[in-house]
Amino acid sequence: MTKLVLVISTLGLFFAFDACRMNANVQEEGKSSLLWKVYGNDLKDTSYLYGTIHIQDKRVFEYGETVDRAFQKSDKVAVEVLMDRIDPSTMMDVMFMEDTTLDMLLSEEAYARLKEAYKNITGAGLETANSLKPFFISANMIQSLMPRDMAMPLDMHFIQQARKADKTVVGLETLEEQIAIIDDLSYARQMDMLMESIEDVDKMKGQFKELVDAYLDMDKERVMKLMEDPSIPEDFMDNLLDKRNKLMVSRMQPLFKVSGTFVAVGAAHLFGEEGLISMLREKGYQVEPVKFAFEVED
Repeated sequence: MTKLVLVISTLGLFFAFDACRMNANVQEEGKSSLLWKVYGNDLKDTSYLYGTIHIQDKRVFEYGETVDRAFQKSDKVAVEVLMDRIDPSTMMDVMFMEDTTLDMLLSEEAYARLKEAYKNITGAGLETANSLKPFFISANMIQSLMPRDMAMPLDMHFIQQARKADKTVVGLETLEEQIAIIDDLSYARQMDMLMESIEDVDKMKGQFKELVDAYLDMDKERVMKLMEDPSIPEDFMDNLLDKRNKLMVSRMQPLFKVSGTFVAVGAAHLFGEEGLISMLREKGYQVEPVKFAFEVED
């Protein structure tokens, strides 16, 4: 399940994690963007949706003045989870398994393969992580493969910038709600996904490069195509994407009614029939793309 790297990066969960470029569709047709304005439906102020990617690659921070203006003019900033308000001890508690360990879930041979892969990718011994849920072992390994040019993921950057500007910062979800999605997967299923992902690390790296390229090109079709993977349980993806979208829409609407809000959530949440853009339109809002270009140099 090498595409776990894409799931984590584009759909969030807290752990996250050339010349100026612009997709032709954005430039010429205005049909694809990562920045969308929301207005109408008796709103007094315009709000914005911005599709993030939960990584520390400096290129995704080069979003330019158009996005920055939308951010600055908004009174509130809404993100998936208030990551800066998560207590470290609570985070540790939810990451660990109860009554079992990784070596108990695997054969001796399989555990040896995982141990070797974990050491090669993260530089750390698996012994110190033997009680972590397999999903978080995957997350640790994926984060170790990603560029870390910046001090924090893009979402945390928006949170910190909002705090500095004394804006109201709102979480559309809670830590407990996100952990419940992971816990719906049995340890055995999480382990199956983990063991599949370590079989081809080079493929995982390649898929991550494809994802970032698609993100910077603002190519929603490629982003969504990269998310497709039949090995990911359908009910898990439904919980991870569609159900969360419905919850986010229900919680962002009251924010829109009060004042302009900059909503920064994983890019894959924006698109599709059950995406935020479609759902908001169904509720009577006008949702339109805003042109901008990433200022990324070769």
